[in-house]
Amino acid sequence: MFFQGLRSQESFSIYKLLMKAKNIIFYKEKLCYFLFISLFSNPSAFFRKIFIIIGNHSSLVLRSEIREKSRMMTEDSLLGGHVRLLQSESGLRATTDTVFLAAACPVGETNAQRAAPPRILDLGCGSGGAGLCVLARAPQATLTGVDIQADLIGLATRNATLNMCENRARFICADIRNFEPESDSFDYVICNPPYLEAGAHTASPDVSKARASGFLEDAQDGAGLKDWLDCAFRCLNGRGSLTLIHRADALDRILQGLGRRFGAVEIIPLWPGAGKPASRVIVRARPNRRTGVILHAGVIMHDLDGCYTIDAGRILRSPCRL
Repeated sequence: MFFQGLRSQESFSIYKLLMKAKNIIFYKEKLCYFLFISLFSNPSAFFRKIFIIIGNHSSLVLRSEIREKSRMMTEDSLLGGHVRLLQSESGLRATTDTVFLAAACPVGETNAQRAAPPRILDLGCGSGGAGLCVLARAPQATLTGVDIQADLIGLATRNATLNMCENRARFICADIRNFEPESDSFDYVICNPPYLEAGAHTASPDVSKARASGFLEDAQDGAGLKDWLDCAFRCLNGRGSLTLIHRADALDRILQGLGRRFGAVEIIPLWPGAGKPASRVIVRARPNRRTGVILHAGVIMHDLDGCYTIDAGRILRSPCRL
């Protein structure tokens, strides 16, 4: 035997290494012959080769697990279970911003005066979370979602079916810079534009997150904040309303982008805690209005113990208006 003359412990160690190598080698006959020759001609080189093979196999398994995880889905619930949402486990996912954006949409204020059901447009809809949360408290409304990522559009369509809204919701794969309403304009537009402009930060290694942040596959010239506001303006009717959520430090750019074409601006700060600077702002505006700006008190998100406040919890756990 090959292991004759070796101590039993040495034989067992070599045997374990060979068994590991056997499990990761497809064409084992030729390679094992080479390894056996190396074992007796240069033992140190033999063990180095074994460890390299095992290490390479481990890295391949890790990369495979990352690719597989990016395809894995989770089913989550929003609004205390009123909305069910399939989402990528590692890609773009709904957050508290998603729910607060939906809660801030003023649908339902004047529905009694409307001859037709209110029409909602969700720009950059992702997997459909914000729009479906609006539909959960506006059973007469219809939803159109637009996103540049075809896989997210497919996921949003599945989520509409999951929430039994397939007859009231449709999703379109399109670039918001080129999107035009097919027929009538919309009563409400909601959007959660990328918080950082493409090129102003490092792209996420996750393709879905990178594209949602404005990075395109062939360039880094994704839609800027003004592009989102331009699209909202051309899609709204004269009585319509825009609602968006963004970082608080982007408020000056938002107001500048709204310009004179929007008025009746309302600003709702979201404070992470009492006495802390606002981290998010919700901005509502109406096209072709001249009414001044209203700064609301906003919502404090967390108590001193880190739990959600009563007001924040009510919005997060039920389909209600902000």
